[in-house]
Amino acid sequence: MKKIVLNVSEKWVSMLKEQKEKNYMSKTKEYLKKSGVWVPITPEVLLWCLEKKGNIPIVEPHLSFLEEGIAFSGKVKKLGISIPFEIRLSPFKASNRSLTFQVLYVKPLNSSWFKRKIFHNEPLSHYSQNLLTINLNEISKIRYVPVGNIKDFEIKDGKVFVKLGV
Repeated sequence: MKKIVLNVSEKWVSMLKEQKEKNYMSKTKEYLKKSGVWVPITPEVLLWCLEKKGNIPIVEPHLSFLEEGIAFSGKVKKLGISIPFEIRLSPFKASNRSLTFQVLYVKPLNSSWFKRKIFHNEPLSHYSQNLLTINLNEISKIRYVPVGNIKDFEIKDGKVFVKLGV
């Protein structure tokens, strides 16, 4: 009788340990899903992304963060003529390690070839169907965080804050 009671109590203790470990693991996974690392991206860094290896040289580029999105302006030289432009971008979505912005308007030329010439810059940025996707792995601050994808991003205090998490 004593052996039966000891055997049952051992099984009971091992079952409780397993349950405790499962509970601990689920809490840890949930914490990792909720938590993340916020990385700030300044206008200068984002401007560097838009200028790097561009198809058209941009003269006097300027980028600023507004409450509703991003304002990007400058001048492009085409056939010796300096054409000023202004572009407004709105945050659209974040996936993997890329940010996607919707192009709200472009002045003075709202044509797809003009936007493609300015924004399409593989592997850093990709433009199609009025959406600009920027690969953040090209930015050293993001590259230093080896794991995780973008969970959230927001514009505040003149910076884009990107949350990287598991």
